[in-house]
Amino acid sequence: MTAEELRSRVQADLRHIPRGDITQNVLRGIYTQRRRRDLAMSPSTPSRVTLLSAVVTMQLTIPTFRPLYDADYFEEAA
Repeated sequence: MTAEELRSRVQADLRHIPRGDITQNVLRGIYTQRRRRDLAMSPSTPSRVTLLSAVVTMQLTIPTFRPLYDADYFEEAA
């Protein structure tokens, strides 16, 4: 996967994780870093795996954190 393909896929995913307050924006940052790593290691890694990893990290720090994202896009029940 080229750097441009990687960037494009991450940007496509981020369209489904809206900007928001600082915690939501931190989630987006964590997702971006992890998604780039996941895609570099294995381009077939589902985006929901990366998202759930980022959400768990946020909830370990802020247990009341409730992420905003497009559940249909990430193939997860609402």
